[in-house]
Amino acid sequence: YKRIPEDAILVAHNTPFDQGFLKPAGGIDIVNERDWICSYRLSKLLFEDLDSYANQALRYELKLDVPRNLNAHRASGDIAVSAKLFEREIDAYLELGNEDNIEAFLEFSSRNYIVKELPNGKYRGELIADVAKKDLSYLKWYRDNMDTEEDIIISVKNAIDNVQNSKKAKSPI
Repeated sequence: YKRIPEDAILVAHNTPFDQGFLKPAGGIDIVNERDWICSYRLSKLLFEDLDSYANQALRYELKLDVPRNLNAHRASGDIAVSAKLFEREIDAYLELGNEDNIEAFLEFSSRNYIVKELPNGKYRGELIADVAKKDLSYLKWYRDNMDTEEDIIISVKNAIDNVQNSKKAKSPI
């Protein structure tokens, strides 16, 4: 870790997964003492409605220019795809008219993204908004009991709030 500059911002695809392999060494806690950008999260924010956000799926979906001889799930292949993906994400971020500075980019990259479908549970694959309309009690249970990523829980909370607010708006005073 000593060869990584102290002010370096680290980029990984599915950052929590990669961080799990990095343990403090030589008094350096690289996971907690450095800024990280997750290219998976960035892809969710920048390229909506793709079928998959896996590194190799994005390689083909976004037509990233990576040599064919670099194999998926091998260090060299994954690094090449991740680098090209990150370049494409920076371009897409700037094309949206966002500020061209690292602080703004770091803030953007840490935003929550909207999850449209439940990834698991009784209504797996169904739109969260539809589930909220037909089985609000299930979504409340899901919010309170499922151990899942923050973006999913926030999306579920938003759907619950939307249904509850629309019921309030329709009720007579």
